[in-house]
Amino acid sequence: MEITFKASVNAQSQYYGSLVITGFAQDGRGEVKVEKHVTVNLTLPASVMPNDVNHALNPWVPINFSTENDQVESAKFKVAIKAALESPYTLKSTDTLTIGVNGDLTDAVQQHLESIRISVDD
Repeated sequence: MEITFKASVNAQSQYYGSLVITGFAQDGRGEVKVEKHVTVNLTLPASVMPNDVNHALNPWVPINFSTENDQVESAKFKVAIKAALESPYTLKSTDTLTIGVNGDLTDAVQQHLESIRISVDD
């Protein structure tokens, strides 16, 4: 089951920016049922720590974020973000994940956006 979404880059400078993911849907429906966790895999110009990730869910639910970073080039990291939910939740199209990046998102914007893959409970 493919999870679709909308993603955008908010590059505030060559030193910091954020990547915003919203508009979650699965199989053409505007919602994604999550039992345990959501995983976001992507390529970024810097590593990401758990406190770099924020969420806006309605209703709000606690999420514990963890990250794994694999540096593949001097300014290229394969990043895996795991969002563990304390209880089942249905992601809606209005819910948002924001990833703060301490790196240059002004370069290769489309490449960053196209690298995003999201899975649920895998």
